Amino acid sequence: ALAAATSAAAARRAKGTPGKAVQVDVVEKSPLDNRNYKASTLRNGLRVLCCSDTAADRAAAALDVHVGYFSDPEDLPGLA
Repeated sequence: ALAAATSAAAARRAKGTPGKAVQVDVVEKSPLDNRNYKASTLRNGLRVLCCSDTAADRAAAALDVHVGYFSDPEDLPGLA
């Protein structure tokens, strides 16, 4: 219930603000995982997962776009 209330409050705050999350999602993790996670859905539908690891000495970013070979138009192989 708390997570749902937090999500609703975040959505109300972000309404009308470009690029801000309209939904904050709950992230399930192992009790042994010391990292902090925040999952959000932006107004344009992009889903974002941020992970913070205070023990790490470097930062990284990754992107998954869910397209590949089967998304190619027949007349443009290799586009995806």
